[in-house]
Amino acid sequence: MVGAAVTYVALNLGSDALRGWAIPIATDIAFAVGVLGLVGGRAPRELRAFLLTLAIVDDIGTIAVIAVFYSEGIALDWLAAGAGLIVAVAVARSVGVRSMVVYIALAAMIWIAAFKSGIHPTLAGVALGFLTPAVAFHSRERTGAVLGHRLSELARSTDDEITQATMLHTAQVAREAVSPLARMEAQLHPWTAYVVLPVFALANAGVPVSLGGLGDAMTSPVGLGIALGLVVGAPIGGVLFSWGLVRLGPARVPDGLDWPAIGALAPLKGIGFTVAIFISVLAFEDPARQDQAKIAILAASTIAALIGLAALNLRFLLVRDDSRASREATTQADPAP
Repeated sequence: MVGAAVTYVALNLGSDALRGWAIPIATDIAFAVGVLGLVGGRAPRELRAFLLTLAIVDDIGTIAVIAVFYSEGIALDWLAAGAGLIVAVAVARSVGVRSMVVYIALAAMIWIAAFKSGIHPTLAGVALGFLTPAVAFHSRERTGAVLGHRLSELARSTDDEITQATMLHTAQVAREAVSPLARMEAQLHPWTAYVVLPVFALANAGVPVSLGGLGDAMTSPVGLGIALGLVVGAPIGGVLFSWGLVRLGPARVPDGLDWPAIGALAPLKGIGFTVAIFISVLAFEDPARQDQAKIAILAASTIAALIGLAALNLRFLLVRDDSRASREATTQADPAP
């Protein structure tokens, strides 16, 4: 994210277009995962987990940037009300309230308070995301013991009323064996992926694309800053930051991955679409500049996807050839009797 922003700033320093510095920091993970899916088994399985982890950090960071840097005027009373409601969510969680109705009501009020306070209401999503439990209410051991007992009871029972009550309790235990965060992700993903994002894209990405418009966009400081930020700054910054963490800190490369795999995945960070377009609308009031930004986002995202696809396939071919050469060398060194 920093690499993308610095690249944009370097090309627009001192101009009135500097407000668009955050446009290339956003990654459309849905498209990035889709490109990774095209590679299939030619990419290590661990890359998907790596990319999804990146998605979480990227989404939180981008939403925080929107909330902090693209909000206008702060109403302290509404801000205090929002903070109080967030505390209420934390208290409800700590005392064991599990009803989704309570949390949905509190979340709606937090969103309204954030909107009225003047900060961008996406900050409410960041706060609620941090407060959503990522650990299940029941351990796997306890869940297994309870379910085993209940299933035995169901097998022995002939009373329909008892059976129904046991089934309800069994279903509740099984449901609460999955963390609220995982449950919400599973429930909301179809709506966000197949309804919210397509509607947003159709509503905000509408821009005439032509060779002339593409040329103007890619040669303007705004378009060039966005394109290079997505295609060059984001992947290079990501690889250097990761390498620095491993070299200087306690971080390590996950099992099953290597630097060529991480480097091949890095260009996918440059696929910025929905959120990048959203930030461009917040950053610029001039429709012409918005169009330049959108065209640059679409072009750069396409280029980043193609580079990532080629890099992942190239990495697979190199690894396959190395494995084949290694097997041949082993066979020659240790021939069968």
